[in-house]
Amino acid sequence: MAGDLWKDVLASCRRAVVGYVLGCSFGILLGTLTGRIRLANRVLSPLGHVLRAFPPVAIVPLAITWFGLAETSKYFLVFWGVLFPVWIGTHAGMSHVAQTYVWAARSLGAKRQHLFAEVLLPASLTHVLAGMRVAIGICFICVFVAEMAGAYEGIGFRISTSYLVFRVDRMLAALIVLGGMGAISDQLFHFTTTRVFPWTQFNK
Repeated sequence: MAGDLWKDVLASCRRAVVGYVLGCSFGILLGTLTGRIRLANRVLSPLGHVLRAFPPVAIVPLAITWFGLAETSKYFLVFWGVLFPVWIGTHAGMSHVAQTYVWAARSLGAKRQHLFAEVLLPASLTHVLAGMRVAIGICFICVFVAEMAGAYEGIGFRISTSYLVFRVDRMLAALIVLGGMGAISDQLFHFTTTRVFPWTQFNK
């Protein structure tokens, strides 16, 4: 049991990390576009708000139909859950950057890539990190959902199979491990961001 549990933990962590990184990357990109470009906001934001109303549980059959039972469908479900809170946080941050900062940077000759990396992103980072921290909890919910549909390893798979044979002890152990993974990830995120980005105050 102990050996199987470690394999399940590693499988769940792999799915969580891949889906989380992809979701955060696309969420920050989308939030930057909708937060800084008016046309992109008018076109993409209404669609994004419609799509984010679809819970990951509801799109499990669609993900399996598109990607099969391989790892891609599980990455997609985690990506789906992470994308929207990161997008909303990034959009809120980017859209509230003081225009005077942008004008000052441009007057000093800042190019577009420098404007993003040295003005827009640092000024909106509190909102971006808030969205990323919310997404951590959603990430593990999506991992659980993904693993209950067509997985052969992972914490969600272990809970599902334990339920079928009425092994409540294994179910509880797997649930505790899943909660611990989420709590540890959240605290690591908190520890890292407060030291790397000390000017962000949302997570005090």
